[in-house]
Amino acid sequence: MSKYRCMDLLTAEVSTPAVVRLVEHLETGDLTDPKTQIIFEAAIHSQIEVCRKTRGYLPLDSTFSLFFFSRKGIRRFYAILIWYLMLKILRILGWHKSVGREVLVSHPTIYPEIPVIGRPGVRLPYVKYFGLHYQIFEEKIVVTLMPSVSWTVPNAEVIAVLQESLEQIQALIRRIKSDKA
Repeated sequence: MSKYRCMDLLTAEVSTPAVVRLVEHLETGDLTDPKTQIIFEAAIHSQIEVCRKTRGYLPLDSTFSLFFFSRKGIRRFYAILIWYLMLKILRILGWHKSVGREVLVSHPTIYPEIPVIGRPGVRLPYVKYFGLHYQIFEEKIVVTLMPSVSWTVPNAEVIAVLQESLEQIQALIRRIKSDKA
């Protein structure tokens, strides 16, 4: 977003069934279970596939936005009106359901002109829980939390749970590496 100004971020629904299965498995706390590695690798693979698909196409709403912006004056108004009415009819008939937005797939690197991304302290009126942006450095991870307007959990609690989960994943990765060695 910082490198390509005025461009939208793509969103990917990355809570795949494999990821849900991994979370449920990790909640048991048994990292020595032989199935753990298989479940962990399946979760990673499922997220890679979802993100690859998301990056590989221009979403339908972006395509229509480009079409609308190519129209001028009254033609743009009619095009938007027809699109809106068509979506309304499809929703009433139950043929169109909005896909929930989960994770913003942002750029993978930090650019010299933008060393830190995110707006700490911003509250998001359009999300149910919170937005989270992270940057992974060699020696640290920088996390930016953007809670919804109704979110009441202190940031310190969220970060503590996040840190505990990341340490659990790190221990799992170490164990997998040592098993393979």
